[in-house]
Amino acid sequence: MISYLWAIVSTVTEPTPPPGLIERFFKTVIGFIFPVWDGLAGVLMAALLAIPMWGVRLIVLGLLAGLAVWGMTLPRDYAFKGSPEVVWYRDVRIMAVIVIALEMIPYIVF
Repeated sequence: MISYLWAIVSTVTEPTPPPGLIERFFKTVIGFIFPVWDGLAGVLMAALLAIPMWGVRLIVLGLLAGLAVWGMTLPRDYAFKGSPEVVWYRDVRIMAVIVIALEMIPYIVF
């Protein structure tokens, strides 16, 4: 394995790599990773398919609500940075909550 890596590193300085070296390297790596990935993908897909659709909606809505709460915790100075006047419609936090609420509508309706 180290010899393959050294061969790849040394080919960076050489203009042309030996024929078939890169193909052999990737076949070796893919041959090692593919069974591991195949097993993990099966477990991951089984876990994700076990979540009902209403659960997925709740997870997404929870993440969006958490993002809105985090946005409201931003300092007032940061929310009005660069604003010529301090009025509610120039508050970045309120605009973020409005946008996130609009993003939540499809998850609630559909």
